[in-house]
Amino acid sequence: MFTGGQETLNAMARAASLQMELARNPDRTPDEVGRSETLAAELRTATIALRDAFDLWGSEPLGLPGARGELQLHGESIVSGKELPPYVTTQVSKARRIARRYRFFHWPLEFPGLFHRSRPGFDVVVGNPPWNEITVEELGFYALREPGLRGIPRLVERRERIAELDQLNPDWRSEFEDQQSQLAAVREFFSRTGGYELQGVGDRDLYQLFCERYTHLLRQGGNLGVVLPRTAFLAQGAKGFRQWLFEHTTVKRVDFLLNSGRWAFQMEPRYTVALLAGRRLASSSDSTFDTTGPSLSLQQFLDVTSRRGIRISANSLGSARVVPLTPTQMHADVLARLRRGVQFDALKNPENQNFLKARAAASHLAPYTELHETQQRALFSHSHGDPVWKGRCFDQYEPHGHEPAGYSDWDEVLTFVQRKRTRSPVFRRMFPKEFLADPITHPINHSRIAFRDVTNRTNSRTVIACLIPPRTPLTNSAPYLVFSGWSAIEQASLLGTMNSLAFDWLSRRYVELHLNFYVLNMLCFPSQDNSPWMRIGDRAARLSCVDHRFEEFAAEAGVDCEPLTDVQRNNLRAEIDALVARAYDLTEDELRFIFTDFTENAVSPAYRDQVLGNFERL
Repeated sequence: MFTGGQETLNAMARAASLQMELARNPDRTPDEVGRSETLAAELRTATIALRDAFDLWGSEPLGLPGARGELQLHGESIVSGKELPPYVTTQVSKARRIARRYRFFHWPLEFPGLFHRSRPGFDVVVGNPPWNEITVEELGFYALREPGLRGIPRLVERRERIAELDQLNPDWRSEFEDQQSQLAAVREFFSRTGGYELQGVGDRDLYQLFCERYTHLLRQGGNLGVVLPRTAFLAQGAKGFRQWLFEHTTVKRVDFLLNSGRWAFQMEPRYTVALLAGRRLASSSDSTFDTTGPSLSLQQFLDVTSRRGIRISANSLGSARVVPLTPTQMHADVLARLRRGVQFDALKNPENQNFLKARAAASHLAPYTELHETQQRALFSHSHGDPVWKGRCFDQYEPHGHEPAGYSDWDEVLTFVQRKRTRSPVFRRMFPKEFLADPITHPINHSRIAFRDVTNRTNSRTVIACLIPPRTPLTNSAPYLVFSGWSAIEQASLLGTMNSLAFDWLSRRYVELHLNFYVLNMLCFPSQDNSPWMRIGDRAARLSCVDHRFEEFAAEAGVDCEPLTDVQRNNLRAEIDALVARAYDLTEDELRFIFTDFTENAVSPAYRDQVLGNFERL
C-alpha cells in the first residue's frame, strides 16, 4: 500500500482536518450550508494530487508496468504539485484512465478524518459481501446468451453447439477471451501484489477479499457484524482471515442458518449462511464464543438467538480455525469424542507402520484427481469408447457406471495419466522413479477407492465412497485414494469407515457442498491401535467385490467375488457401522444420537435396530 513521505503525511493531515470540520458544520443556516460547500470543494482540491499517487500504486498490476517505481521516485513531487517529467505525467494520465475503468475507491482519501487519526479505521463495520468467484467459464458465458445450453447432456454435443454459436456470433468468442484477460489482471491485483496477503490457494472469491478488507477498515476496539457463507469458517482460501479473526479480535458469536426455501435471503437455498459478531480486541488464550444453528426457519433462528448458544473454545478449532456445526451441546460432545481419532492426513498403514521408512517425508496415503472435466475434456469427448466416470457414476459399494462424463480412447488416456503421474508431487513423494516409469503400476489399471467430491451435508448420505473397477478413468468430481504399502484388506477398511454412519455424521459438521481434499484431511478416523480394522476391511471388501471386475482385488483381500442378496448386503453394512462405532469408542446413547442426523428414508428404523444389535454384541 502507498504510504509516501512527509509531503504525503501533510496532505493527508490537511484533508483530515477539512473533513472533520465539514463533519462538525451543522448546516442549519444558508451561511453554514455555504460553508459546507466551500469545505467540500477544498477537500476535493486537497485530495486530487493524493489521488494521482494512489492511482499509480493501484494501476501497476492492472496493466501499467513500472508505475510503482515512478511513484517511489516522484511520489512527493506528485503530491506537492511540482512539475513532473513528461513521461511521469503520461504515466499519471494512464493511471487515471485505469482508475476510472476499474472504479478505484481509496478509503484513506474518501474518509481522511477516520484514517488519519489515532487508532485509524471505522468504529463499526457491517457487511454482506458478494459470494461469487473472480472467474468466467466458457459454459457460463455462453449459457447466459443461449438459454438451454446447460440442458444439453452430452459434452460433445454441447461443444458442437458452442462452435455453432461462435459462427453465428463472431464477436462472442473475442468478448469471452477479453473477459478472461481482464479477470487475469484483476486476479493479479487481488494477491500480495495488491496488498491482499491472507488469500489461500484456488480461485479468488469476492467474500474472501472483502473479509481481508475488513481487517484494514476496522479500528482497534471497533465492532464487526457481517453476513458470510459458511465456507468462510471452513474453506482453505479463508484460512488467513479466520486466523486473523480468532487471534486479533474477540469473536462474540457465530450463528448459522440454512436458507432452504429462501426464508432468510433471496439467494441460493442450499447455502448455509453465517452471521458473525465480534470486536477488534486481542483475544485471550482461553477465549470462547457462542455458536448456534444451522437454523432452518425464522422462528427457530429467533429462538436460538434469544439465548446463549453452544460455548466453544477458540483453541479447540485447531490451527486452521475451522468452526464445526454443533447445533446442541450433545453435538459438541459427540464431535469431541470422534475427533480423538487420527486425522486423514496422519493415517499410516495399520499393519506396516515402517513401510518406506527410509524415504524421507514419504506419505502413505493421499487423495488424487485424475482428469479435470474442463481442462482435459477433449480426452473424453469421443462418441464411443471407454467410459469416463464422474461422481454420479457410483454410490456406496455400487459401481454401476451410469451417466458417464463421456467416452475416451484408452491408449490416449493411459498416455496422459501416466505422463501426469511421473510429474505429480503426490506420486513422486510416495514411490521410486523406477516404479513410476512403468505404466502397468498406474492405479488406473487396478481397483481403487474413489469418493464423490460434490455433495451436501443435508443429503441422505454425505460421504459416498466406492471401489472402482480397473481401467476406469475418473474426473475431478470423483477423486481417488493413492495408497503406498496398504494391502487390499487394509484399503477396504478405510472404505468401510468412510461409508459408515459415524464418519458421515462427523463429515456433516464440516462439509458444505464439497468433500474436497482440505475437508477430508481434517476428518478423523478411529485410532488404529486396538481397532477392528481387519474386520471392517473384510466386510467392506466383500460388499465391494460383486462381479468379475473385482476378481484381482477379491483374491488379494481373501474374500469371495460374487453378487450379494439385499439381506446379505444389509447384514454386512450393519456390522461395519457397529464396528466403526465401537472403534470410535461411542456409547449406545451417542450412537442413537448419531442416527437422528439421518432421515428414516436414508436409514430405516429396522436398520438402526440391526446396527444397535450388532453394537451390543461386540
